[in-house]
Amino acid sequence: MAQRLTVSLVLAALVLTLAPGIAAASVKGDCDGEATIKGVTYTLANDTPKKAIPIPDEDGVLVTYSGSVNFENKGHSGSAKVQVGPFNITLDKAWDGTNEQDDRGVTDNTYALDDFRDKLPIWIPGVWKVTANHTASGGECSGFVMIKLEGNPFGNVVGWIVLIALVALAYAAFKSITGRRLVSAGIAALFFGVFLAIALMMFAVRPLDTLTAVVLPVALAILAVVASAAMGRRRSMFS
Repeated sequence: MAQRLTVSLVLAALVLTLAPGIAAASVKGDCDGEATIKGVTYTLANDTPKKAIPIPDEDGVLVTYSGSVNFENKGHSGSAKVQVGPFNITLDKAWDGTNEQDDRGVTDNTYALDDFRDKLPIWIPGVWKVTANHTASGGECSGFVMIKLEGNPFGNVVGWIVLIALVALAYAAFKSITGRRLVSAGIAALFFGVFLAIALMMFAVRPLDTLTAVVLPVALAILAVVASAAMGRRRSMFS
């Protein structure tokens, strides 16, 4: 009975993590924008992993973008950030300006993806959540999109580290659970969950959000401890 309960809890945790869910509106406030990459136009509707905007790992790609706000845009400021677990890391520099002319948008501006690629210490393929906010004298707006850094997950050392870690930690967690070592079972399952979250990101299942990077590892650690304790109780009953 204890084993069946443990398996059910593990499956429930994984389903909760893997399910895309019903996304909240990706835009709050009166603003809009779009970007064109290699002849394909993307909008703020590209807000799920399945509709993530592909970012090619190749030289010389230009992005043409347009954006606008429908409120007084004087004294504006804003920033764009990428989500990494429970944290949001600012991309490049935040923007601000007095904008006394009340310009409310840009049209067909270009951005070289080479500049973005040069800022990355290592190209890690996978799906990422990028958020942006803009505040001005007449209002504010915010939104998010999903981007997918293209490439083979096993095309660099990170992918192989994740694979090896998953196998090793799964084995360590299994041995600790069956050996009734509660602490080591919990630690192994916790780190297994962390690397599983990275794998889910690299294979474009989910971005590294709070659910996968925090909730999933903690849930697996608790379940591993419960399973280890249940194994101990079962052996005591039959000894």
